[in-house]
Amino acid sequence: LNLTANELLDEGAKLLYMTLRYPTCFLQRLSLEDCHLTEAYCKDLSSALIV
Repeated sequence: LNLTANELLDEGAKLLYMTLRYPTCFLQRLSLEDCHLTEAYCKDLSSALIV
């Protein structure tokens, strides 16, 4: 999933995080360059991606 330069901000990152937590989500690759995320949300997203 390539979301590069989409200006998700923390609000969009929160929705993405909730989606990634679903047990049926089998995302293999995620690109979030230049999405204006804070460090806190990057940590949350990374915890959702750990297998």
